[in-house]
Amino acid sequence: MVNIQQEIDAGRLNARIVSVISSRREIAGNDRARELGLEPHIIRKKDFNTLEAFSAAISKALLADRVDLVVQCGWLCLWQIPVETGRQGHEYPPRAAAGLWRTGHVGPSCA
Repeated sequence: MVNIQQEIDAGRLNARIVSVISSRREIAGNDRARELGLEPHIIRKKDFNTLEAFSAAISKALLADRVDLVVQCGWLCLWQIPVETGRQGHEYPPRAAAGLWRTGHVGPSCA
């Protein structure tokens, strides 16, 4: 996320980070988001009974923030990406904004 913001600030990436979603309360990424002026949405899998409910909460936050593209920076939770939400990518390795692709499910299950 910070790497992406640096590329935006340098004028090499025409984008804007509008939303940060975290599945954990106490991680460094939340602090980094706040340093960028973004308050992260904390959406924890353990707060939901089903994958569908967890995924719906993520989708609701993304839609509320009018997100066009999701780039998963360190996200490790399985979630179902609704087809209608559009594009999604995964930053890999974590410090380099690498290839973007479309998928229906991402990452291993979260605790």
